[in-house]
Amino acid sequence: MNNKFEKFLRINMWISKYLLFALPTVVGTVIWALFVPGGGNELHGFKSILWEIFGWHFMIWFVLLVYFIVSLFCWGAFREKILTVLTFSKERDERESYISGRASRATFFSTLAALILLFFLSGLHLHIYKKPKEEIIDGKRGTITIGYKFEFVNSAQKNNTESTQTKNENILTVDGIPLTQESIILFLILYHIASYHIFSRKRLKE
Repeated sequence: MNNKFEKFLRINMWISKYLLFALPTVVGTVIWALFVPGGGNELHGFKSILWEIFGWHFMIWFVLLVYFIVSLFCWGAFREKILTVLTFSKERDERESYISGRASRATFFSTLAALILLFFLSGLHLHIYKKPKEEIIDGKRGTITIGYKFEFVNSAQKNNTESTQTKNENILTVDGIPLTQESIILFLILYHIASYHIFSRKRLKE
């Protein structure tokens, strides 16, 4: 069984190297596709053959990328080997293993705190505005509205704020996090890696 796992791990490592070294070709194909009219149907001769080759290569690369990500999620030994290289984390002796454990614990709590903060900000709604003069009551014109939205599934929303903002003098509006889901996930990945290295260096200096 160990030999089978070693072969499987070796194959996955070769796939990961292929994905890395073939990445410039894939990026070049994507850039070329931006300037090719008609999805490549108007190309002829050598350019048409080259387009087919790069297109098939892109599809193979993408399928292997999906397989690589699924393997990274499901297989612990492969995940540890790959992420150890990507995060430049080493455990050469007992002291470094101890430091790695302490840094991992601190990173876990730091990332958890960041997730709690993002969860709070994602549903927060804050609106500060001034009412028009005809709606002033007892001389109080400034208004603050605070709310929180929590949903398990995204639903179509009717934005009724535009009509009110035309009448009211808007001062500040905060409606969730003004970032895409992709940018938030990327931020969390980079934050997690950076936190681990920062805490590791702090433990090394102790």
